[in-house]
Amino acid sequence: MNQKIFISSIPKSGTHLLASVVNLINNEYPISVTKSSIETFNFEKYKSRPCLLGHFRVNNISGNAKLKELILDRSLLILIRDPRDIVNSMVNFLPNSPNSYHKLLSKQLDGKSYQEQIITVANGLKLENSDIEVSDIRRHCAGFVNFSSVAKTMHVIKYEDFFDGEIVEKIAEIFNIEIEVANTYVSEAMSSKTKTKRQDGGRPYGWRTEFNQEIKDFFVKEYSDVILNLGYKLY
Repeated sequence: MNQKIFISSIPKSGTHLLASVVNLINNEYPISVTKSSIETFNFEKYKSRPCLLGHFRVNNISGNAKLKELILDRSLLILIRDPRDIVNSMVNFLPNSPNSYHKLLSKQLDGKSYQEQIITVANGLKLENSDIEVSDIRRHCAGFVNFSSVAKTMHVIKYEDFFDGEIVEKIAEIFNIEIEVANTYVSEAMSSKTKTKRQDGGRPYGWRTEFNQEIKDFFVKEYSDVILNLGYKLY
């Protein structure tokens, strides 16, 4: 790779799928999903790497000089997803997750109806017998636009791009490679196993068929700003 790129993703937005595409392009320095907090992230270790990816709280960048410095000479790639699908994916993912944090959340949601689980996760909550707080969907998605004033170039990829053919042209543009090459990388990353897994666990706009009207109206009433700011339609 002849350019430096910093990738920041909203959790449950296809981070691992994007990482697999990038690793095919960037095979010299493979990347993994960095879940470190900004406070514990090893900037010295990674600042020379051409490509970095992580679930960072992007609204914290204004107060972190090291992160700001890391981004200044890089192109920024933001991965986003419809907030309603993020919540839906979180609720559907929890029962099968080995993560202890997810197990605590799943236990707290146990006994609630699907509709109640969706609304509870969307609004955020503090986990019982723990100091862990689950952010509401506004904070979960907050701040991605803040990067535009820091990075020299910013690109936005939507999770939905992986399924409608838009991803190939975007990957080709961002990484400055031929479309045919980009198509090969994307096709390989979205192998039948990966594609089936992603479609089963989070098909694009699944909320449209899985949410009843009450839940759809709840999101429009409480989080229309988040939905619109990320570039999605209310209904």
